[in-house]
Amino acid sequence: MPLDAREIRKALLAKGMVQDPNHHEMFRKDVDGVATLVTRLSWAGKKHQVPDHLASSMAAQACLQLAEFKRLVSCELTEGRWDALVRERCADGNNPFTRR
Repeated sequence: MPLDAREIRKALLAKGMVQDPNHHEMFRKDVDGVATLVTRLSWAGKKHQVPDHLASSMAAQACLQLAEFKRLVSCELTEGRWDALVRERCADGNNPFTRR
């Protein structure tokens, strides 16, 4: 089921990501020096739906599975729990979903 781009944007900003001032749809988040998460929201107009295949890519960049990413967007997954997952999964500094 597609996600609303406005809801994704709102959730990412609310959960500690910062919009890159050089790229209006690029988001970054540092997690306790363990990892820097970077994702991009594909721009297709101000109002659009993000299909699961693109949301899956965003989820991987955020060190999450698609179901977790959807919970992040719906506010069921808190910023604190997200950070804990990233610290756990990226203990060596690499995101296992993107191998970076």
